[in-house]
Amino acid sequence: MLKQFRYRKMVSIDGTHGLNAYDFELVTLLVVHDFGSGFPCCFMFINLKGTKIYSLVFSTIKNKVGIISPDTFMTDIVETFYSAWENTMGSVSHLLLCSWHVDRVWRQNVCKITNLHARKNKELYINL
Repeated sequence: MLKQFRYRKMVSIDGTHGLNAYDFELVTLLVVHDFGSGFPCCFMFINLKGTKIYSLVFSTIKNKVGIISPDTFMTDIVETFYSAWENTMGSVSHLLLCSWHVDRVWRQNVCKITNLHARKNKELYINL
């Protein structure tokens, strides 16, 4: 599947944390197929995190299917996924941050806003 979709528009990667007591992380690499849905192509169970380990995983993928060259790379807010991707597969035209992660960080930090005008915007955002 990765070979078939390696030149498509978007690749997405997401890590799922805290699923077990052993601190393993499930990382899923998805490609977007012709109908616009994500298709999981690679699952990684890892207990180490960081650019080096993700680069190793992406290098393994690259050795199997070649360079994957999407226009857009979507990830969470952590820079390690994209940094490892860029080191291994090359840069992409567009980097998207997952809206769920952006929303979560926004909601965690919105209480820090003290400016009156900004506070009204904060209340508007919370009530969306």
